This record gives sequence, C-alpha cells and structure tokens, in this order.
Amino acid sequence: MSAINEAYARIDVATIQALVNRVASLEKRMPDGPIAKIRNEDKNIKGIKIFARAVNVDSDSSNSIKIQFGSGTFSANPVITATVYDPLGKGTETSLVMKNLTKNSVAIDIIRKGTSRLIIHVIAIGES
Repeated sequence: MSAINEAYARIDVATIQALVNRVASLEKRMPDGPIAKIRNEDKNIKGIKIFARAVNVDSDSSNSIKIQFGSGTFSANPVITATVYDPLGKGTETSLVMKNLTKNSVAIDIIRKGTSRLIIHVIAIGES
C-alpha cells in the first residue's frame, strides 16, 4: 500500500462527515471565485457536493460492492477515491477496481489475496 493510500485509509468517515458539515456551513462565507477544477472547469464551493462512506467487507463477503450516492446528489459523474483500511493489521494485499460509474452509483471490485476483514473508504466529489 502506498503512503498516500495509507494516509487516506486513516481518515475515518466521521472525520469526513464533520468536514462535509463544516464545508456546508462555510458556503455563505466562501468567496464566489473558483476553488477547484473538475474536468478542466473552474468550480466554486456552491457547485460542489461531497459524499463519504465506509463499507465494512467481512472475510466471507462478496468481493464486489455497489455504492449508491442517491439520485439527485450529483448532476454529473463525480470524481471518486476508494481506499482500503485493514483494521486487523493482517497486511492483506488488496486492489480495488472501480467500474460502472454513474452520477448515482459506482461498483467496486475487491481483488485480495487471502481473506480478512477490510473497510473500504469511498469519497465522491462532484457537481450538485
């Protein structure tokens, strides 16, 4: 696991949800200028939504999960990150393959050596 992936895996969903709430409360105070670039277009905070979820994957669970953002969350396909957290510290070698991305959901295939409980952290950022 790369250092960047390990850092992402250490951020828990409660922290991300707290950040989402803080960003939402800052909308009124933020300048209207661009703060991000999505698909080569400047975006301001008023046009951005953040979705975060942690998915528990037991050792006997399916190696394919589908994350639903909900209809109306994003107006176009969001930018997605998904990272693996190994809460038991077993060091299970794991890869994630995201597919079938839509503005409402994404499917993630989990490719792992061995069986171990994992937590998949998913963050989606996109236009509202």
